[in-house]
Amino acid sequence: MNVNILIFRIRKSRLKARELALKEVEAFLNDIPGVEVVIGGPLSTEKGIVAAYLPKSFDIDLLAPAYHKLGYIDSVYIMLPEKKGSKKNIKWKGDFYSLHQVYEEDKELTRNQAPDKRTFLLPDKTGGLRYVTGYRGNGTDTGKRALPIEDCKFMLNISNINPGQRVLDVFAGAGGIVYVAVQFGLDVYSTDIDEEMQYGLRNLGSKHYVVDVINLPFDNNFFDSIVTEAPFDIKSTTSIVNGLGEMKRVLKTGGYIVLMVANYQTEKIRERAVELGLTLFIDMPLDRKGTSVHIFKMKKN
Repeated sequence: MNVNILIFRIRKSRLKARELALKEVEAFLNDIPGVEVVIGGPLSTEKGIVAAYLPKSFDIDLLAPAYHKLGYIDSVYIMLPEKKGSKKNIKWKGDFYSLHQVYEEDKELTRNQAPDKRTFLLPDKTGGLRYVTGYRGNGTDTGKRALPIEDCKFMLNISNINPGQRVLDVFAGAGGIVYVAVQFGLDVYSTDIDEEMQYGLRNLGSKHYVVDVINLPFDNNFFDSIVTEAPFDIKSTTSIVNGLGEMKRVLKTGGYIVLMVANYQTEKIRERAVELGLTLFIDMPLDRKGTSVHIFKMKKN
């Protein structure tokens, strides 16, 4: 074969998000010309497989330092040509291969980075500040959630942003996306209308502003991407819809808005995106192991 074949295994908790996992792998390999990414491929009989066919001329070892940034993928393999006869042979298109692992997620590290393990800086009743471990808001639809790390990685990856570029989280909350974006080496900005969130978000490494999404304090065409999980409260839908215009204004031409919303918010957000001339690249539901949400990826043309 004139290609290298990489096999990406989807983490068990996101097996129902196969199409979105494929989109993440496509974004991960976006800078390599001639790549083809498919669900299944040589291991199509197994659940949760994304296969990528890369040109032989590309040095796949260059990808190794970045595999840990994948969100919905927990292991990566390469298929190497083998002679016929081994019990471990994989036959595909008349040729025989063996599977060799090139990446496995550090599950202990990922677990320790989960929202319930991290600390977040908050004001206390005495007027001072204190670190709260496992802060996840108050549990309501408008509470300041912190996304699971795998969702944060996934959303940042599909935004096609590179280290050093500017990213904005307009509904930063308890800082899940901010936390991962800083790890990715991005120039991180955030906003939230709740004043209490500012201390924790700045402590995480974000340039934070206490403002409403409908009045962002940034110049036109300032950000390379906008990545955010919107409040799921149905009363917040109007603010999200009205805020889309501001997000478009501060986003560079060619940049992407990646937005996670509640299912019941999708119709009005989709309508507003079309009105604004944003191109929808991803418009898909997401089952997060029982929690149903929706993912948008919009491009400013």
